[in-house]
Amino acid sequence: MRFRCRFLDKRPTIIFTGARSYIDSKLDDAIAKVQRGLEIEPDNPKLQALLTKLKEQKEQQQQQQQQQQNQQNQQDQNQDQQNQQNQDQQQKEQQEQQQNQEDQQQQDEEKEQEQQQNRKI
Repeated sequence: MRFRCRFLDKRPTIIFTGARSYIDSKLDDAIAKVQRGLEIEPDNPKLQALLTKLKEQKEQQQQQQQQQQNQQNQQDQNQDQQNQQNQDQQQKEQQEQQQNQEDQQQQDEEKEQEQQQNRKI
């Protein structure tokens, strides 16, 4: 009976520390504290309700984190696609510029040959 009396004095503390951890957004810590309290007093409705609330909150937090991760992945993928498109465009422009230079060089050579032939005549 002595143990039971000491525990009864700590019941509000268990609920309080679990609730405090929840308020401080330390969900894992809060869940662990409330579960410890339920091991001692499994029929405590306040602890049971708090545990349910904590688990719901944890699930929502995980869903939000997953959504944020999905959004970040999508943004990264979009940025990678944009970077690849930019790189492809730059490469295409470089190829076009090189082709134009080669074409111009070819025209200049043909013109030079034509001028040389005209001089011989």
